[in-house]
Amino acid sequence: MRWLRRTAFALTALAIIVLLGGWLAVSRSNLAPGGTHAVEGIVSPLEIRFDEYLRPFVAAGNLGDVLFAEGWLHARYRLWQMELLRRAGKGTLSAALGADLLDVDKSLWRAGVPQLAEALEAQASAETLALVDAYVAGANAGVDSYPARPPEFVLAGIELSPWRRRDVFAVGAVIAFQSANNMRKEQLRMALANALDREHFALFLPDESATPGFPYVLRDPRLIVDSVFFDSLDAFEQRLMPSASLGSSGWALSPSRSATGNALFAFDSHDALTMPSLFYEVHLFYGEARSIRGWSLPGLPGVINGFNERVAWGMTNIGDTQDLFIETRNPDDPSQFLHDGEWIDAESRSVTLFVKDRERPVTFEVLTTPNGTLVENEPPVSLSWTGHDTRGRGIEALLAMNTAESWEAFEAAINRHAAPSANITYADRDGRIAFRTIGLLPVRGVGNGLVPLDGSKSEHGWTGFVPDGELPMLLDPEYGYVAAANAKVHDGEPLVSADNAAGYRMRRLQAVLSSDGEFTLDDMQELQLDAFNSQAALLLPHMLPGQDVWPAAEGPGIDWLKDWLENPVNGADSAGALIWEHWYPKIARLVFGAKLDNRLLERLMRDNYVLNHALDRLIVTEHDSPWWQGRREEILHESLLDTLGELTSRYGEDPMRWRWDSVHTVSFRHELHGASALLDKWLSRGPYPWGGGHPVLARARYTYDRLFEGRAGATVRVVIEMSDPMTARAIMPGGQHGHPVSSYYDDQLEGWLAGELGDLANGPSITMERVTKLIPQKQTSREAVR
Repeated sequence: MRWLRRTAFALTALAIIVLLGGWLAVSRSNLAPGGTHAVEGIVSPLEIRFDEYLRPFVAAGNLGDVLFAEGWLHARYRLWQMELLRRAGKGTLSAALGADLLDVDKSLWRAGVPQLAEALEAQASAETLALVDAYVAGANAGVDSYPARPPEFVLAGIELSPWRRRDVFAVGAVIAFQSANNMRKEQLRMALANALDREHFALFLPDESATPGFPYVLRDPRLIVDSVFFDSLDAFEQRLMPSASLGSSGWALSPSRSATGNALFAFDSHDALTMPSLFYEVHLFYGEARSIRGWSLPGLPGVINGFNERVAWGMTNIGDTQDLFIETRNPDDPSQFLHDGEWIDAESRSVTLFVKDRERPVTFEVLTTPNGTLVENEPPVSLSWTGHDTRGRGIEALLAMNTAESWEAFEAAINRHAAPSANITYADRDGRIAFRTIGLLPVRGVGNGLVPLDGSKSEHGWTGFVPDGELPMLLDPEYGYVAAANAKVHDGEPLVSADNAAGYRMRRLQAVLSSDGEFTLDDMQELQLDAFNSQAALLLPHMLPGQDVWPAAEGPGIDWLKDWLENPVNGADSAGALIWEHWYPKIARLVFGAKLDNRLLERLMRDNYVLNHALDRLIVTEHDSPWWQGRREEILHESLLDTLGELTSRYGEDPMRWRWDSVHTVSFRHELHGASALLDKWLSRGPYPWGGGHPVLARARYTYDRLFEGRAGATVRVVIEMSDPMTARAIMPGGQHGHPVSSYYDDQLEGWLAGELGDLANGPSITMERVTKLIPQKQTSREAVR
């Protein structure tokens, strides 16, 4: 027994030593703020002060030096995120992560993402390149400061490598591509067209393409719902594909609607919920009272959404900038495609990819037809995307937006923006508010871009781009507010997109912001967490009337639903929300499952935009549609009975146990969460109970094929009073630091879940005790760019 005790003690001690050694090894790459660092690439010394959430406040003499500091910060605190984004933008993920990512790389090349990065660099001005070089020099100084590789690099077997100019433009390219996602909806409609007759398919075409004779699609059974190209680029399904699409809600109020007489600004960006968060918050102060402040994307200089000393802005995703074309290939020459009666040679580019753990590289051809890059071979499908021709525009637009000090300067900046297309909400200290659609939008020869067209006819293709002066705009509207929430912009010309979010969040914003009274910053913060369900408010009156003749023995659930309809809020403790959110997808499965096979049904259930527009039309207006099979009341009744029976068996008849947050959750996943359960537990956070939902302002987006698993939500919440000085509050889920052992990895998560916002200082303060100083190692040859 003594021997056993000694052995057990020795093994325990050894295990502790091994664990402690591993922990210490991992902790070596957990870089802390503080100290003085001699670096190459800055003109004069600069100082970075960190607040209690590790939010950096940089003070430098010029714009170039402050962007150097931003690159340094990104590399020290978000290096893994930078690595994935640059590799995605260059189509080289498989070189570091292996053959599992080879299809992703091929698809990125076929879509034209690395080619866009090349074009953005080639057409950038000398001034833009100087600023990019400053940022890159800072990033490399940050990389060089690591005493050991961060844990993700160790786990993936990746060595640290320097950053180049091209890497910055690659990050910009992949953001532009991921934020333009209409092509997957076109692919879905193509599959639906092949599975349905014209009468049933018309439900999914809410535009003139439903009219007889429209050349809307070539029926081709080879184009199925499963596709290597489309599936490999789905960031929600491909665990190591970084997700950088930009969605949002944003609004601004004029001084006349504000209790203080200052314009008010509110914005929350809706993106994939990840660890670390998509954005990194920076506050960059330079020159004579100049600043760039807000939420940056690691790998890009400047900020995507934010404010400076005069103006504030936010980008909300909108705009259909992608179209698919079904090509006709020459059976005698696979490199030729039919175009206006002639066989045209496709442009060809040979691409060679090096794949980790493979001796030989992989070489393949990227073909470009008159319509765009060929993304599928059987059948041949090409992609037109505004990223294929940016008309000389590039990331200088973002830096110009960051430094604009008036609406006129800001408008000039956004007129230089190419992609992604977006709606901008804007406010400034002069009391001006504005809304503008930005980015290149195509002018189509035929249709509204909802379905693939025959690529053999030039009249089906794009004829140009919408002039900036014709893009939708509101400037200081008399009713005193502007707002955007991914919904349809207007019914007129030019077409921004026929594929939009259902307008439920926008409906709620308009209802609240057009109400009488003055608003405060607290009101703006409260509205970001508003869970009023405009979808249920619109649909339920069309669903419940028939139940007066239904049997009365269904239990109390119907009464709870009726009571909830008086004020349909997706509160965390709401029984009505629980019933509604279960009932709606059951109706969808009964209606659409009668005509679609399981694979196509699941694909439809995954696309909330397409499903919402179709099912909500059936419920509200198309009571006689063939989709109902003459059984509308019966289907509604049957699905509600099924819902109530399922919930009663789970929760009993005690209404206190029927809570929406008992099933609805939010999770924050690290890219490596799928590697093992242990890594997921260490790197990811959640799930956490959550109210809100898909169609509400307190958004947590889940898809109907994976019910109640909120995987996208507010990656930033910010409210600003445009006073002098500005009053700003903000929060992000997770934290500033990307290292999993850092106390700043998840320190903002508790406040985010509670709906709190943190006050932002107006500049570096001596009360911020964490101070880092960067000093020139030697005199730089770079001229100070102001």
